[in-house]
Amino acid sequence: GKTLVTEEELLDRLASSFTKPMAELTLGDIDIERVETVLEGQAFVADADAYVDDDQQLNIIVRQRVPLLRIIAENGQNSYLDENGVRMPLSETYTARVPVVTGNIVLWQDDFMDHPDHQLYQLVALAQYLRADAFLDALVEQVYVNTKGEFILAPKVGDQVIFLGRYDKKRSEERLGRLKTFYREGLPYEGWRKYKSFDLRYADQVVAKKR
Repeated sequence: GKTLVTEEELLDRLASSFTKPMAELTLGDIDIERVETVLEGQAFVADADAYVDDDQQLNIIVRQRVPLLRIIAENGQNSYLDENGVRMPLSETYTARVPVVTGNIVLWQDDFMDHPDHQLYQLVALAQYLRADAFLDALVEQVYVNTKGEFILAPKVGDQVIFLGRYDKKRSEERLGRLKTFYREGLPYEGWRKYKSFDLRYADQVVAKKR
């Protein structure tokens, strides 16, 4: 939806890869596979398809990566992760409105998506689950990782904290399901301000602490 990279930036990148101005190039000068490779080397590009149509025109279709979450760690990491866990730098043209993850985040590891017990894998899995659920996607603004490796959520509405605990796919999704029920049925809007925290770490219940 939003533009992390512009058409002009991609054309400039492509132009700089040729030895003469693009306006002077013929189709015979252009290696289609090379065009795709150059564009896919841009951090915000997921893939690029180039082809020549029946009118002898070069067509390029680029699919942008979709930011899933933003990492701002105490160890200095500051980047986006996309839907597949690919790391992306910050954009000069747009700040994506995605959950921000802060706190005690482990160091980057290139193959973390191959390891379900890796904290970054778990953060991607959690963010994917939140995004797929309209209610939770609208609710959660930030995830804080404490020194125990537990996830603490901050909602967009109100100033409570939500203790999710250590990530486990089945258990965490069950806990978030209870949270949805609690917000929808047990917590009228005007009552939100009465509470400072909701704890999901206890079996089959939401423990709410008043201010």
